[in-house]
Amino acid sequence: MWKEHFILVDGYQRYAICSSYQILYRVVELPFGDRSEVKAWIIANQLSKRNLTPEAVSYLRGTWYELNKRSHGGARFSSAHFEHLKTSEELAKRFKTSSATIRRDAQFASSVDAIAQAAGDSARTAILTRTKRLSKKEVISLAHTAQRNPQAVRDFFKSGQPEQNLSPFCVKPALHIQLKSGGLVEVSAPEDDKIDGRTGRVHKVSEKTAEVWLRDIQTMTMQLHTFKHSSLISIPTDERPALVEINARINRLYDLAELDPFEREILNLLERQVSYTPTELEYLKLIEQKYSDSCKKTSFHRSEHELD
Repeated sequence: MWKEHFILVDGYQRYAICSSYQILYRVVELPFGDRSEVKAWIIANQLSKRNLTPEAVSYLRGTWYELNKRSHGGARFSSAHFEHLKTSEELAKRFKTSSATIRRDAQFASSVDAIAQAAGDSARTAILTRTKRLSKKEVISLAHTAQRNPQAVRDFFKSGQPEQNLSPFCVKPALHIQLKSGGLVEVSAPEDDKIDGRTGRVHKVSEKTAEVWLRDIQTMTMQLHTFKHSSLISIPTDERPALVEINARINRLYDLAELDPFEREILNLLERQVSYTPTELEYLKLIEQKYSDSCKKTSFHRSEHELD
């Protein structure tokens, strides 16, 4: 029981049974600073049980990671990344695994929660108890679909198909998004903590591999990496409205014939990114201000064309 608030945090079934049959029971009061500490204790208690599936263990570790990460809120872009690395390293030591695994657990946990928000708590239970046998990559893909087409995800979990025929990739076309230049992807690279779980922009796609732009956190420069298709998960661009808005601003500027080579190179660099520093956004704003009249005319002509 949460000592300061007299709230039961574990043993609900035992309490109900004892109350129904008038069985004497003992209450253990535990001090907690806030709800986050209560949640962390509950997770730790659940993880001590031996009947958990690997999916449930991954979900609980990922949820714990997110709780700890939020406690370091307010950090700036680069320092936030290192705080998250520190958090994952602490939990990795606790659970005798790698920090990359902990961060993948967090991605899995947030994906399961997104699916549950669309399809109900029963969907979470189905995933964690293996009633629906889905790989982690499939769960992450379903979470992206849940944002775009929640009804398709609800229908998938209500499906009465035989287990061997079930696949989230039957939810097309919303789920299966082809890799394409300029698209967003999440990288799965367990062997490299620096890029595992990161989001990047696709530069070029070949038959078996794709080149992806990722920002180096220490140097803040954009670097090109090559991955197999199986290591990448496509992300719909419209899940990042701020990025869509910046892309539209860049495209308006590209339509201007009077841009000089230096300005075009800046825009080319901005197209490689998924997040922007204040300095980068200032460069974009300065170019827009220089051609503000032309940009307005371009937007006006586009609107006229759309109306026609």
